[in-house]
Amino acid sequence: MFAVSLPRPALLCSLFLTEAILIAVVYQLLVSVECRASGAELWCDELRALLGRGITVAAALGLYFVARPQAGAELLQRQQAGGGIWPVVHALGVAMIFAPAVVFGADALQAHLEAAMPVMTAGALTAALGGAFWTVAPRDWAGWFARQRGAPIWLMLAAGLLPELAVLFGLLWQWDWLARPTFQAVALLLSVIGLPVELDVSTYVIGANGFYVQIAAACSGVEGLALVTGFVAIYAVLFRATLRQRRVWLGLLPMALGLSWIFNVIRIAVLIIIGLGGAPDLAVNGFHSYAGWLAFTILALTILAGAQSLPWLHRGRVRTPSALPLSQDWDAARILPFVVFMISGIVVSAFWSSPEAGYPLRVAAMMLSLILFHRLYAGLVWRPDRVTLAAGGVVGLGWCLAGVASGAQATIADLAGSVTGAALALWVAARLVGTVLLVPLIEELFFRGYLLARIDDGQFWRRALAIGLSSAGFALLHGQWLAAGLAGLVFA
Repeated sequence: MFAVSLPRPALLCSLFLTEAILIAVVYQLLVSVECRASGAELWCDELRALLGRGITVAAALGLYFVARPQAGAELLQRQQAGGGIWPVVHALGVAMIFAPAVVFGADALQAHLEAAMPVMTAGALTAALGGAFWTVAPRDWAGWFARQRGAPIWLMLAAGLLPELAVLFGLLWQWDWLARPTFQAVALLLSVIGLPVELDVSTYVIGANGFYVQIAAACSGVEGLALVTGFVAIYAVLFRATLRQRRVWLGLLPMALGLSWIFNVIRIAVLIIIGLGGAPDLAVNGFHSYAGWLAFTILALTILAGAQSLPWLHRGRVRTPSALPLSQDWDAARILPFVVFMISGIVVSAFWSSPEAGYPLRVAAMMLSLILFHRLYAGLVWRPDRVTLAAGGVVGLGWCLAGVASGAQATIADLAGSVTGAALALWVAARLVGTVLLVPLIEELFFRGYLLARIDDGQFWRRALAIGLSSAGFALLHGQWLAAGLAGLVFA
């Protein structure tokens, strides 16, 4: 759907999406923050809503590029090759977002929330501006918006107001004609898989085997109806020259709303199953706005991507520029495997009570992402020398000493969980392949191959900054951050 002539903006969008997912994971799963318990509830609520607004604004802008391929091509021609100082600005903003969770800790952040919010707000704005200007220079953005006569600005403003539309749709949850069928459908789905379901539609409580949740309007999935409606409206306006409007509103919209309702039923059932499986905190947090907003946005875009391929909706077909093969892009070869590595970790954490037991899935995902670019990797120089071998030996020894000093030890049984027999042998093999071959390659490709090389332009201060930032990012990715930071310096 999002065909572009060059893949670099799509790669940056993938990086930004990964950052958004990590922010959601940290502030929804790892850190417990309750806006109602703070002295600045309205500010806190708006700060939490920024992530949802950012996702919808980015998605709406993506739709604009699809509908106006010439506008997208013009912007792509003005993309920055290196980004100047803006990658650093963006990284600083992301660091400011995570800083309160690191400084105050997961348990104490609530008590310091009012002090943390200015830092997080400034970080969100800094990261957004840095990311935008990393892609395209400020002057080129201004000229592009002027030539588009401000249409993208109005579009982004409309998309940014979709959270308010979701609040209005929340009133629908108070109507029995929507709530009762939803609960009955969830109960039927859970009963089919053999769970003894209990529910009280009058209080919107549902559960089984001692795990119960009360579904409020804000986490009921009604926001999905608002998002689908909003995106269909944006789609109808952007593609008004080729769409059959009556079929959009009488055919596509009801179908999209029906799919959103079915998706929500499945979502509630899956979250209850996760809660019954021993992860009640993960299940309850899954109902909240971060996860729901992202999931329903992806659903809405998937529906619109399918709508683009339905001839009966269109009076004619609009030809879009062909995309450069992703497998031939060196930036993609350095970034995409790291994105897959990070997202696969989130997936196994969500669906395995012992995340390490799902490591073979991560290995499969990493291998596929690397195989996609195997021709580019084959062109690298794979001949080690004395310096690299010595550096690797020193870092390896340092990791061993750091592990002994920390006293952290884990057996295969601790990591693999309940996996036994032949499956355990497969897990051990996957663990060795991932730890020894895949993860080091992916980390080097991203931290030294991309991040360090992107910031370093030959000047002393830029080179020092590149080494420092790439090493700091590498350290934050590992539990033993001091040893990892020193290793990052050696590798850089």
